Amino acid sequence: WAGPLLLGRFDLEAFHSAVFVYGSEYWYGGKVFRTDPPATKQFGQPIKSSPKLTLEPSAAKPELNVVRMGYTFVTHNEFLQFLQDKVIKRYTGVEGYDLLTHSCNHFSDECMHFLLGRGVPAHVLELQQIAASPSALALRPYLNRYLGGFSQNGGGGDQLLDDSDIHAGSGSLKPEEMLGAGAVVVLDGGAAGIGDEGSCVIATILAEKDGKCDVKYFDEAEHKVATKTGVPLKAVQRRVQK
Repeated sequence: WAGPLLLGRFDLEAFHSAVFVYGSEYWYGGKVFRTDPPATKQFGQPIKSSPKLTLEPSAAKPELNVVRMGYTFVTHNEFLQFLQDKVIKRYTGVEGYDLLTHSCNHFSDECMHFLLGRGVPAHVLELQQIAASPSALALRPYLNRYLGGFSQNGGGGDQLLDDSDIHAGSGSLKPEEMLGAGAVVVLDGGAAGIGDEGSCVIATILAEKDGKCDVKYFDEAEHKVATKTGVPLKAVQRRVQK
């Protein structure tokens, strides 16, 4: 949903990425985690196909499709030392997570450079590279808090947690609070009565009748999803259509 929602594009894929190496999945969600792959409790089922990425069965776990990046001569202990010395401090705390500049994809990219001398495929970072749209910037605080919210769960001193110790989200932000089903639209905040005149507000239409609609939208000031009834349809600047 993120491509159409953030940029009005259906050809753009928005990924959570992780590094599957040494039998574990290493990923960033406000801090560095190590889990048994795939992390379905946190992110749902992994994708099985992509228009731009080549997905193949993992050599270590054939039932899991991955982007095969190659083989490394770096030992497990060397990788753990790299995480401890160079990575974990910079990738700790929900306040440090940023969808566009300091995300799970940037973490994976750094790990791949250390392990193989090259980063993740460019397509994985495409959203971060071009998502400077008003829509993306409006949703940025909410997405940062949700996607970086895993760090509020407790864990060991080395912050490489067992899968059973990690819960989906931070507790205060839940997946069902996202905009959910409905036609995705861009509203004029002033005309809709939920923002400044001329501002862009991302919303989904819950109901539509007699020139008005009920919408669910991201309240940037409150950092949460809210609803508003009786929004004039003239406030709809653009509909995201497949």
